[in-house]
Amino acid sequence: MIFAKLNKIYLSRWSDQFSTTAEQNSYMEEWGIGLAGLSGDQIALALEKCRAESDWPPSIAKFRKFALGDSRHHVGDAYRIYQKALPKPRNKAVAKSAIAGLRAAL
Repeated sequence: MIFAKLNKIYLSRWSDQFSTTAEQNSYMEEWGIGLAGLSGDQIALALEKCRAESDWPPSIAKFRKFALGDSRHHVGDAYRIYQKALPKPRNKAVAKSAIAGLRAAL
């Protein structure tokens, strides 16, 4: 199904890669191995990105990158570049006292 969709998206740029049916079957097998573990939603996302962002047929690696998406579009703490360890102190005098206490303990 993925090959049929890619053929519709890229027309001859996709189908011209295969000179024989055996060669196409070999590519299909390799793509099957390369895309193992991806969900249907991820494959749909990759196909959408092919339509929107890629003038030429992608490699397996590029298709996987499309499928896995860009973490900047995810939400939640797990996808943040960094997390603040402590909230910003509200009272500078209390913060200075706490830091002085830590230094004294060292």
